[in-house]
Amino acid sequence: KTIYVDKFLRPGFMYYSGTAGIEMLPRTGAFADAIRNGEEKYILVRGLELRRLRKAQPASDNLHTIAEISDIYLLEQK
Repeated sequence: KTIYVDKFLRPGFMYYSGTAGIEMLPRTGAFADAIRNGEEKYILVRGLELRRLRKAQPASDNLHTIAEISDIYLLEQK
């Protein structure tokens, strides 16, 4: 599966995982676009961006939280 990573989390994610992932820029609609395309994926995002998305559009039925640590969420879209 593809992984999309919040811009501010990407450097640490790349360092510890050895995988770059696809960068999502904040306030650009990149998060909403990633969810909208419908393919199976993982999304690593800050709570701030997740709350912005949920405020702007209804929750997606196929987006599930796998883990949450310190307001950072690992989501899976099936």
